[in-house]
Amino acid sequence: MLAKLALLFTVVVIAELWLLIKLGQYIGLGYTLLVLLATGVLGVVLAKSQGMIILNNIKRDIREGIMPGVNLINGLCVLIGGILLVVPGILTDIIGFLFIVPVTRNIIRKYILKRIRRMIDAGVTNFFTWR
Repeated sequence: MLAKLALLFTVVVIAELWLLIKLGQYIGLGYTLLVLLATGVLGVVLAKSQGMIILNNIKRDIREGIMPGVNLINGLCVLIGGILLVVPGILTDIIGFLFIVPVTRNIIRKYILKRIRRMIDAGVTNFFTWR
């Protein structure tokens, strides 16, 4: 598992560098830096607004005695998306926006719920192992 994560991070960093170099060659260094800054700022604003909406939904569910499972997964998606948007890069920004925008976040949430359901049905009790 750790080797797969190390390989994933290495591949992502190399792909991000390649994309940034190509983008810089195409639109110039100044505009490339502006794109990175703009996506970072836009991502933080979007993550904050979506996060506040989800937090209010969680509070409402708790007040009404409803288990806020779906909203907790939405919150996790927004958290992951926000982290990815703060990391400089084009790929991470695209993936981050997918995690934050409600339409695509719902698709991701359904996938996560399906995986969790499969794990519960299979009797898997360990989500993560340290080996």
